Amino acid sequence: MRPASTAVCARIRTVPTGSHAEIELAAAGHRAPIVLRANGRVEQVDISGMAVGLRPDTHYRAAAVRLNRGDAMLMFTDGVDEARGDDGFYGVERLTAFLPAYAGASPEVICEAVEENVVEYLDGRSHDDIALFAVTCGA
Repeated sequence: MRPASTAVCARIRTVPTGSHAEIELAAAGHRAPIVLRANGRVEQVDISGMAVGLRPDTHYRAAAVRLNRGDAMLMFTDGVDEARGDDGFYGVERLTAFLPAYAGASPEVICEAVEENVVEYLDGRSHDDIALFAVTCGA
């Protein structure tokens, strides 16, 4: 049996005016990205797909996301939502509830804040690796 891997692929195109960016995404067994709108609204991208390497004939459905000025998109590994604390897994729900306070923040600030919050939740327990990647549409 072949080893499987997860991945998210994104192609980002900004419009010449810089007013927004169009993103095409495909996911292969990886967590769906989360969009943080400039107004604080949080949306999980509706995308999923089988892990890479399980079947040679797998096709992936692409999703389209539009980021307006001040919006951000966060991609993360399972080391975030599966971090285990006293109350169980950190979870996507906890992450989406945490993010609105960072609406309009830079990618660095968003990633650092999420990492700190997850590490605090772990309270010294061992955990899987945590990888975060955020992109924003410039202000």
